[in-house]
Amino acid sequence: MSPMWWLRGIFLLRQPALVRELGSLLAERVFLDSVRACYSGVLIDRDVLIQGWPEGGLEMKKGVRIEKGTMLCLGDAKNGYGSLSIAEGTWIGQYNNFRLAGNSQIRVGRDCMISQFCSIVAANHATKRNARIKDQGIDAKSGAVIIGDDVWLGAGSTILPGVSVGNGTIVAANSVVSRNIPEFEIWGGTPAVRIGERN
Repeated sequence: MSPMWWLRGIFLLRQPALVRELGSLLAERVFLDSVRACYSGVLIDRDVLIQGWPEGGLEMKKGVRIEKGTMLCLGDAKNGYGSLSIAEGTWIGQYNNFRLAGNSQIRVGRDCMISQFCSIVAANHATKRNARIKDQGIDAKSGAVIIGDDVWLGAGSTILPGVSVGNGTIVAANSVVSRNIPEFEIWGGTPAVRIGERN
């Protein structure tokens, strides 16, 4: 590395757009550090995005690990805030999407594996015909999403509002789960159906 690398850095700081970007990155890191400080024994990657905290409820137990690119969106001022709880030892892989709003809930049990690119959605938009969907807000009947203990969600799977996934369940990659799954079964497809069970 050239001994003058720091001069190049000083020169780059003359770019207003770069200074704004650095300020934004610093603010995100400070925010994430404040979240980490509240959850002892939880590992949160520096590229995790958390929105709507602390207005939305967030509970994470010891041994939870959240990997790069995952979004925990607890809600916003317009649509209200939900609550997310993640129990001990659960691993949440890269680029997952948790969506809450309007007093909705997502509960994830102990020792689960949430593979990459999964979406867990606890609230839907209302869809009445007399108004644009984007103006209607959240459908209050969506219901909580409950994921039991020892559940494995395959990459790219989607769990829809109001669904309960039983203990020990496996959901195959790229499946869309729109109804409750009993314990220790294996489901897959769009919409997901039973394809087996754990012996």
